[in-house]
Amino acid sequence: LEKEINKSIVSTSRGGKGGGGKSKLTSYGKSILKEYRKVESILKMHDDVNEIETHITDIDQENKIIYINLNHKKVILPLRGNFNIGDKVLVLISPEDIFVMLEPQKSSVRNIFEGKITSMEFKNHLIRLNINLGEYNLFADVTEHSMDQLNLALGKNVFIGFKAAAILIIKI
Repeated sequence: LEKEINKSIVSTSRGGKGGGGKSKLTSYGKSILKEYRKVESILKMHDDVNEIETHITDIDQENKIIYINLNHKKVILPLRGNFNIGDKVLVLISPEDIFVMLEPQKSSVRNIFEGKITSMEFKNHLIRLNINLGEYNLFADVTEHSMDQLNLALGKNVFIGFKAAAILIIKI
């Protein structure tokens, strides 16, 4: 790793005949460990994530927006990093970041899709909905209160939405 990034991660010193050598993380090594722990905690928090494997169809450099297609509809995502039109990407959406609506609402959420609830199960004190969008299935988590208030049931048509800023895009 040190060769790859051209930085020292571990500082070592040799000991004498009786030992006494030691190793310790450099400040850069400590920062790598801190970032690893952050990523690890995010992964534990979002161990069930919706994955969409697709291609970038357009990029608006001026507004820093990437476009992909989901069920033949444009999805707006933030341009974070070095991406090009045609790049194969993995789009990750946490079930907790998906809004469930009975009708599309006027809001800052631009990515809204119609679907049908195909399964429901309790998961971590929430109700995990499997929503079929046609070409894709996405999971969305709602509270029991929300489920009751929206009268959600198997086979019910709903709209789901997710904010562009909540989405992670990985080039693959």
